[in-house]
Amino acid sequence: MKAVSTLLAVAAVGSSSAFAPQPQAPTVTSALHATSADEAAVTSRRSALLSLGGAAAAAATAAVVAAPTAALADESAEDMVARIAAKSAAANEAARAKAEKEAASKAQAKEGSSNLVLGVGAAGVALTLPFFLPNLLRLGSKLSSGGEDDGYGARRK
Repeated sequence: MKAVSTLLAVAAVGSSSAFAPQPQAPTVTSALHATSADEAAVTSRRSALLSLGGAAAAAATAAVVAAPTAALADESAEDMVARIAAKSAAANEAARAKAEKEAASKAQAKEGSSNLVLGVGAAGVALTLPFFLPNLLRLGSKLSSGGEDDGYGARRK
């Protein structure tokens, strides 16, 4: 593994100039027509790689060939799948517990709010009862007499 990483480092240093942009001499050109000096200054990666020389090209080729074997996993695919599944199951269980906790707190808040509404309604009735109690008493006497007593005074004879 050490040899592969050393080989990759040597290849990267040896081929770094091949992929770097080449400086161009400042020339005054028309936007429509490029001069032949500009065309000659532009080089492709392939021509830059071929112009490196034998040792650098060999190092770059060795680095490219060795790169697929450099990435070896420390654990098997089954172990990774099992680890990911366990992590996902733990995250799902935590989310489920959080959702249940939030649902319980919402139900408790809903119950508390309904108790509050009932309490406010009962307090409203109790506070306004003195204002309409005489009317309720008159209604009761009228209903109990079958309509003969209107509830404002003594019974008519």
